Amino acid sequence: MIAGIRTPGGLTWSKRVTSVFGKDYDPDYGWGFDRFGLVEVGSVGKKPVGNVIDLGAQKVVRLSAATGRTIWTIPGALECYGETQLRGRFLCLMTGTASATATSPNSFKTSKDAAVTLEGFEPANGKVTWRLPVGGLADLVFGNVAIRDANHLVVSSKGEKRKLVLDLRSGATASAGAGETFWCARLNLFKIRPPTGVRADRLGSSLFTPCDQNNHPIDSFARPTSVAGATVGNLFIWAAPDGLKATKR
Repeated sequence: MIAGIRTPGGLTWSKRVTSVFGKDYDPDYGWGFDRFGLVEVGSVGKKPVGNVIDLGAQKVVRLSAATGRTIWTIPGALECYGETQLRGRFLCLMTGTASATATSPNSFKTSKDAAVTLEGFEPANGKVTWRLPVGGLADLVFGNVAIRDANHLVVSSKGEKRKLVLDLRSGATASAGAGETFWCARLNLFKIRPPTGVRADRLGSSLFTPCDQNNHPIDSFARPTSVAGATVGNLFIWAAPDGLKATKR
């Protein structure tokens, strides 16, 4: 179900996912919603056929926050289902197919015609405002990406020949500065001991570490951004897989 809730006031409307996206769309296969001012925009994944995901079947919809009515629908996956710290108005427009059983980019098998184009869009009407064909489809979908801040993402050029820093607000690209540092996010999968018949896989919040444009880890930041940490006095502190770390601002 998709529901609208007000505070105070509680539930204002609810709809089945299939009534919004269509038959076989199910949040068990990926979902992402974001709010742009008073606008609600989101995507829900489509159930695979056997072990095959149709990458081109992804949709982005805008819903009325007041009634749940669908206002527009465009192809693509909102924010690529990936790194949620990014807040640009962007989507992944994909083609081809992929394995449905993959749990990491290394085992994510795509068809020969699989490709991805990043697109900016206007939440008011769904109009596409910029386009950029890129490489690294699996890393985008899994959220294993390097980011400068909430609006800048490191992408591979088509063919993955070089790295570019993409401004998700405008579609403009530039080379990374000499010695520039980024946050590298990565998928955080873990398992639980579930009741019989319940899946054991769970997805936690992304893990973040300082890195360079090629996703190589580094020990400290020159100018850390607040995407994945907090400032306490003159220290910037973030949670790393091996404990809390800090650097002077």
